[in-house]
Amino acid sequence: MPTAYDTAVLADNPVSYWLFGADTGAPPAPSEVSFTEGVIYDDNRLLNGWVGAHWGSTVDLAKIQPAISGNSQMQQVVAIYTHSISWRAISGYGGMAFYNAAGRNLVNDTHIGFHALAPTTTQEFTVSVSDAAGVRIGGYKRITGLYAQSRLYGGMPIFFVDLAADLGLTRPFPTIYYVVFQSATPAGWVTDNIIDEVRFYRTRARSIPNHSNVYAENRPRNFVMNHAPLYARGVNPFGPLGPAYLDFQGRFEPYWDKIDGNAAGTTREILEWADRKWGNYIGHADPIKGAGPPPLVVGGVNMIQGTATATNFNELAMAQAAQESQWKNEFQSDPTLRSGLYRAESRGIGQQRGYWYPPNELPILSTAYSAEYKTGFVRAIFNGDTHHATMTPSPVGNIRLCLQSYFRGDTGGGGMYGTYPCAILGGTSTESGAYYAGHINTRPWTNSLWPFDGSNSLQRS
Repeated sequence: MPTAYDTAVLADNPVSYWLFGADTGAPPAPSEVSFTEGVIYDDNRLLNGWVGAHWGSTVDLAKIQPAISGNSQMQQVVAIYTHSISWRAISGYGGMAFYNAAGRNLVNDTHIGFHALAPTTTQEFTVSVSDAAGVRIGGYKRITGLYAQSRLYGGMPIFFVDLAADLGLTRPFPTIYYVVFQSATPAGWVTDNIIDEVRFYRTRARSIPNHSNVYAENRPRNFVMNHAPLYARGVNPFGPLGPAYLDFQGRFEPYWDKIDGNAAGTTREILEWADRKWGNYIGHADPIKGAGPPPLVVGGVNMIQGTATATNFNELAMAQAAQESQWKNEFQSDPTLRSGLYRAESRGIGQQRGYWYPPNELPILSTAYSAEYKTGFVRAIFNGDTHHATMTPSPVGNIRLCLQSYFRGDTGGGGMYGTYPCAILGGTSTESGAYYAGHINTRPWTNSLWPFDGSNSLQRS
């Protein structure tokens, strides 16, 4: 294996489009994927014939904390993780490498996925693959901007290395024997990097049910999450609602059963699909009560301030996601102290907040899941099928109050003219006194510069 850092810089490659069918050599996309045979490291052990081949480093495969907690983000089964890899590069350009004597055939793989956490922002490293002789194949992915701030949230952000776009491999992909993590700094690290759940990952081909519009991708960072595999077939692949959640939100269960995250495409396509599925789009009705889009005028009040066209509701999910996450599906917020550690309770493009259920990690794995959970829940509030129906004023049938109650948990604090619905639908907030044009009017996602892609996010890579 190499003992010196390769300083050659791999030029940025465009997003790999073979998943969209442009490449006739694209493999068939599975409707569900099992990652068992693709695992390199899982909890406290190496699997499937992988062994360590490190240099200039100390590596501990059984570090107790921090580790991924709760649901594994890339497995079909529920697993409680208690261990992770502690990796310290004790000399410049030290490396942590995993070797498999039989090799790994990449024919069905698209990415390498892993979680990473560092105590300082200076501990950069690269990820690459090598042949049987230890010679690197293709380029490398440089992981930078690692997060002291992630400790505040107690999370271990997930990284994906695209075999085509990041490493420059072309199909048919080669068989590889090494997966190499290498320090990108000329001095050793005083503290450890934490790595967890290293495995090969397979994305799904573009699949947008009941959808006719095709949009370009303005959030390439979401690519893997936009093509996340389904976990299982049948009613809600993410599992049944837990008893505590049912006690609190029992009438939401029929909606939950319809949420499947079964869409793969660009970020805008997925958000529009969520609106179509849940009836927030002209010509479409929600699957529970058959109701169509929210009415533009309720009680003589125009629900959209600044625009008077009902067709704007066709972009409701886009506007709400612009406010919640700037369309960055890995975004995490609302840190809350639990068991001595701050955890991000709101995650994903729709910022699902729930430490009890659904599994907190799922929104940042699947954009489609996060988008339609948000959209389906807003529809349930609109239909009167959540505890919000008893609030005063009632959000039932009033989309502005639905948004306010989704955000606050009640319809107080300004009601229809709370800051949150004004930021999305326009108007002057009675909470802040500020006027908001409303994302549904300004449509920031149509601006190629919107927003700065490295801002306001826990994942920088």
